[in-house]
Amino acid sequence: MAQATEEYLLLLEAERRKCRSDMYYFLTKCWEIVDPYTKLEENWHIKYQCFIAQLLATRVANNQPSVFNQVLINVPPRSLKSWIFNIALPVYAWILNPSIPIVTSSYSHSLSEGFSRKSQLIITSAWFQELFGDDIKISRAEGGKESVVETINTVGGARYITSTDGTVTGKNLMIGVTDDPIKVSNAKSKIMLNEAIEFYTQSF
Repeated sequence: MAQATEEYLLLLEAERRKCRSDMYYFLTKCWEIVDPYTKLEENWHIKYQCFIAQLLATRVANNQPSVFNQVLINVPPRSLKSWIFNIALPVYAWILNPSIPIVTSSYSHSLSEGFSRKSQLIITSAWFQELFGDDIKISRAEGGKESVVETINTVGGARYITSTDGTVTGKNLMIGVTDDPIKVSNAKSKIMLNEAIEFYTQSF
């Protein structure tokens, strides 16, 4: 029994190291939790986006100097950009360093909330808690409910969500994600474009 337990603990540690060293692998495990009935089709563009996200998260987690401070990702719809950067990345950054403050945004607050809920689903899953639960649990607000707008873990890290017409005033951040700041139907609107530019330049 003792040997079996020791072997199991070694397997858990190997899984932790695999998740931390390979964000694409971590993404595939998260996908199984959030969308278990849809097959994740492997493609180079998914791995490359994960590679970029991992570079950013690792640099911030280790407080390393940056080769680049900003990254612009332009890909067609359904390329998993939002999944990688707005759902998986905040959680991945925390398994590297759970104290990292994060701000994520989209063109609408409801969309940002949806991404946040999926990130929370990953964190509260049995798989994640078995691997990283000693360091990362979601702190509950008054009434015992988890906040969607601001996810705070038990180590002090926080992930705050907003939208292009919202604000991040007073919020500290080490990782900031602006994902789809303009709705497709408003893409040709100069007013909406200027609002998005103003939000990004003032917030990030």
